[in-house]
This record gives sequence, C-alpha cells and structure tokens, in this order.
Amino acid sequence: MNSVLQVLNSLPEYHHQYYEKGMQHIETCKKIPGDCFYCQVSKIFCGLNSGVYSKKLNKTLLINEIETEEEYQEGIKPFDFKILIAKDNQEFSSSRQQDAL
Repeated sequence: MNSVLQVLNSLPEYHHQYYEKGMQHIETCKKIPGDCFYCQVSKIFCGLNSGVYSKKLNKTLLINEIETEEEYQEGIKPFDFKILIAKDNQEFSSSRQQDAL
C-alpha cells in the first residue's frame, strides 16, 4: 500500500486532485470521514506533502518514577484508509502481504 500511494502521489494529476484540492474537500465534506474515499486519500496525500507528520515532537515518560523526555515522530498511519479499501474486498481485508502490481 505504501509503494502504491507513493507512486500515485508522484503523478501530477493525483497530486493536484488529492493534495492541492484535498484540504478543501476535507473541510467541506458532509460524509463520515471513515466512509469517504476522497477524504482518506486526501489525508494521506496532505500528510505526505505537508511535512506535518515528520516534525520531531517530545513526550515525557515516567520510568521507575523518573521523568525522561523522548523525541518521536507522529508518522502517517493510513489505518482508516486500509479499512475503507478492505471493507468490500476480501483480498485486502487480511493483513497478508500483497503485491503492489
């Protein structure tokens, strides 16, 4: 899924449709986001192109009663997208490895 999404993101037509116009769709869509293909693809494309999810963040952990700071990146988790795609497709409903072709 990662490979396919990265290739689609590199195509100008998809980039324009789902990134450049994607935020507007997300803000105006009347559907439940988990049920809207356009919302899910747009969220992934916005994440890939905006850099929002690659910023380093800090979180405080409590280990053995000692507070410690740890850097992390939120990353992109296309779980909702996978659920939407797998909903009506038995081939994609498992966690088995799939060929990108």
